[in-house]
Amino acid sequence: MNLRFDMKTLWKCIFIGFYLLIEGMILQRSKAILLLHKQPLAMGFLVEVAIFYFSTGFLMAAVYFIIKDALPGRRRYTRGLFYGLLVAFGVGFGLILDIIGLDFEGKFDLLTPYKIEAYLITAADLINFIITGMVLGVVADRREIKSNQMRFNKKGLAIASVAGLILYPATNLLISVLVDPVVSLVSDIPGNAVRWFYAGFFVPLAVNGAVIPLFYCLTKDAFTGGWVQRPLQFFLVYYFGYLVILSFFGLPFGFSLQAVLHFLIIIIVPTFLIAGLTAKLQDWYAVRETAMKKRRTISEH
Repeated sequence: MNLRFDMKTLWKCIFIGFYLLIEGMILQRSKAILLLHKQPLAMGFLVEVAIFYFSTGFLMAAVYFIIKDALPGRRRYTRGLFYGLLVAFGVGFGLILDIIGLDFEGKFDLLTPYKIEAYLITAADLINFIITGMVLGVVADRREIKSNQMRFNKKGLAIASVAGLILYPATNLLISVLVDPVVSLVSDIPGNAVRWFYAGFFVPLAVNGAVIPLFYCLTKDAFTGGWVQRPLQFFLVYYFGYLVILSFFGLPFGFSLQAVLHFLIIIIVPTFLIAGLTAKLQDWYAVRETAMKKRRTISEH
């Protein structure tokens, strides 16, 4: 795994941090004024969000420099686009949309004003990640790049994605229930909104669970070792590069520090589990294909 950062790389990460900050604030302000017809946001909220936007952009760029040479794409901006889409749907989607779980009054009504605002926040941030990814792809390299081959077993990926779709939110929910007596996720949920909160908070993570295997398959060549070491390195990059900062991003939007810590605890095992399952399936199918090729060669001779 390439962890070398020179001053040029550092300045590029800082540039992307400010870029995500500016673009994110413009999208959030435009959404609030033009679509939701709200008054300009409070200064305290804007300062908090600005700090998190910059930190998110900086870390997003730092991870890109670690994995970029493994990503597919025939042009710099297309490789950045691939990356932006992976971050948007493999990380951001569930972690941003799960704020709908806090709509205790609307519960399972999916079109309340609170949820509509949450959808718009999610859409704005996903667009922000995607565009920033393209900008990052152009900024990261001075010259056009060589196209990378997407080398992974599609059947193994499909199995891992289906497993992630179901197991990722389910495992997070199970661990959350076990951890809750020690570090509570939300302590003041009304009795008639408990089922809604857990559904609204954990179901969006199904999208993350389905995309994490693709994220791993497209970046696995950036990591070294066997089917344990590679997913472990992927997990460390995924967890500290995205999950930590995006979880803390929930603070300005209503989540408590205790809730953020709870989430960062419960997400560890499910994330590594899905990455490890993907790696194991990829290695298993690779060994199987090699064995089948040998059999064909022997039979032909």
